[in-house]
Amino acid sequence: MMRRLYIIVFFSTLLSCTGSSSIVNDFYVPDIPFMEGNEILDMGVGQYEYNFELFKYQYKLGLEIQEDLIQNTLQKPKTIQVYEHENLSDEEFTQKFYAQFLNDDYDVETLENILTILSSREIGTDFDLVQVIVSFVQAIPYEEAADQKYPLETLYLNKGDCSDKSVLLGKLLSIAGYDVCLFVYEKAKHMSVGLKVDESSDYYHNNYIYIESTGYNPIGDIPKEFAGGIKIEEEPIVVYLEDGDYEISGFNDLKQLYNSIEETYGNNYFNTTIEGKIIIEELLTVKNNLDSLQSINNDTENQITKLKNDYQRFNCDVQITEMNQEKCFEIQEPLNVSIEEYNGNIPLINNLISAYNQKINNLNRINKSNYIKN
Repeated sequence: MMRRLYIIVFFSTLLSCTGSSSIVNDFYVPDIPFMEGNEILDMGVGQYEYNFELFKYQYKLGLEIQEDLIQNTLQKPKTIQVYEHENLSDEEFTQKFYAQFLNDDYDVETLENILTILSSREIGTDFDLVQVIVSFVQAIPYEEAADQKYPLETLYLNKGDCSDKSVLLGKLLSIAGYDVCLFVYEKAKHMSVGLKVDESSDYYHNNYIYIESTGYNPIGDIPKEFAGGIKIEEEPIVVYLEDGDYEISGFNDLKQLYNSIEETYGNNYFNTTIEGKIIIEELLTVKNNLDSLQSINNDTENQITKLKNDYQRFNCDVQITEMNQEKCFEIQEPLNVSIEEYNGNIPLINNLISAYNQKINNLNRINKSNYIKN
């Protein structure tokens, strides 16, 4: 959810971020199947913990946030100051409103610490930093809020809605050095992040690709629907961030990886947890075994039908005589074997169907609370 913007008419000065040294790198992707691993990431002390996943890597990030910074941030204004004579357009007002959350510099050191921690990981180095940052923010629990949060608030509470998480994600990427914007959808009451790419005809808006912040979702993919039936069916208001200017390369390679994943495991693979991904992989194995057994039984059933027709043609089903005895016995043995094989496969097929349905139920349970409803 993206909350309404309220205006008051006092004066304040917007702060600007100090910025940090660029740590950008381009998209790069591993081969399928993905490696697995667990890693604890921290800088020695971390009273705040965040769990996130990047495909089949699991991370626990420990972060220290100074208490005085948190208390200071919680007291910061959630409204902007606009004089009547300014006569701002919707785009100008939206830019000004979010600027106070994006340009506040109290959180820069904390956000830089996050980037340093994420950059120092020892597993998952076959993925680039952008994918790690995106996964970190996407994993923060979604919860609708009345007021816009500062990035430090979202980290402190470890929850937020679309605009809270998008502001945090956009600022992290911008401080890292990337050219970033925010996409604001007033009718849908939604917000996402834009990341500028240097090559691709498949960008979303003015060479910016779309990044969803509310839950696990492929970079560049716009969810078809969100909880509550919300759909993006409008042009966004674009809010530009100040720090980064790097246009990332390799998006076409990332898209090829996504296409390969979708062809192998289906689109749901992106929007679920590692537990859900393992279930999806198991479903593929179960389905292949089920298809194989059903194919065998279909062939066996055809063979049974043919043998039964021959059995009737030689009147074996009426009476076995001296004249048809040899032919009937010749048909009877493979017929019995085929029937036995067919009947023996039925419980195996039923067990696979039962296992398949159970795994589907488990997957639905895992994905039940997802804000993204692709």
